[in-house]
Amino acid sequence: GTIKLTFDFPQSAFLKLNPVLLLAFESPLTGENLDVTFTSQSLQPNTQSVCISGETRYIMLTGKASESNVHQKWRISVVTKSPDMKQSLKDVLVGAKSGSNISVTPLLLLSGERGTDTRHVSGSSPASSQTSSFLCELKRFLGDILPEDHPVSPPLQLDSLQSLPPLTLGLSSSETLLAGLINSSALTIFSFSSWSWFQVHHGELALSPALLEELGQRLEQTVVQIMEVIREEEMGHRATERLGRLRELSAFPKKEPPAGESQYRAFLLLKALQTVAQT
Repeated sequence: GTIKLTFDFPQSAFLKLNPVLLLAFESPLTGENLDVTFTSQSLQPNTQSVCISGETRYIMLTGKASESNVHQKWRISVVTKSPDMKQSLKDVLVGAKSGSNISVTPLLLLSGERGTDTRHVSGSSPASSQTSSFLCELKRFLGDILPEDHPVSPPLQLDSLQSLPPLTLGLSSSETLLAGLINSSALTIFSFSSWSWFQVHHGELALSPALLEELGQRLEQTVVQIMEVIREEEMGHRATERLGRLRELSAFPKKEPPAGESQYRAFLLLKALQTVAQT
């Protein structure tokens, strides 16, 4: 049930730099959405999850810098979370028929940048895997429920926004900040300082019991509101099923305090649904 990809790199001193494997699709994808996991000792972190859909144009995998300039082979295992989607994955990566043109062009990018975050994670924790699944499902849900004919907005210039200064969201976030964000219906923009942020971190919050209860109540109220929109607009079962899946991935356990990752996912879901409710 696993597809093996091998990339043969010639001897080069450049492999000592920070390598990034970019898989570029030559044409729009068709078929079902895929949640895919790439695993290799040549990747850093060793396991990286991606969300493939009809809008996907590139897959970016961070590699491990070589300690020497020797000839290298990267052997990468690729699996889908649904074994019955293996053929779809094969069609996406190597073409639908034997002898057909390869639909993906691999490119090796190398960065000599210094002063970046060098923390590494080997493997993938259950929490980070759940967060990856949550983000994939959230992307697809928003694609289903948001209007397709909305005007294309110009690129957003974060440094020109007239609002509060950028604030870090995480375990050290203040109670006042989190309470304000939970109870505010204003647009919230999440900006990640590194494109590989979710490969290394999976996001955590540390909410007080009172704020946890407030978050749970706000989320349930907003879910009911969105469910009514889905029914009124006759969006079908797919949007309902995906919303249900999102609730499962961000649900709080009833018998013990919710983990920081669960709190984080619930918070992201609340802010996303609040935005949808205003659209």
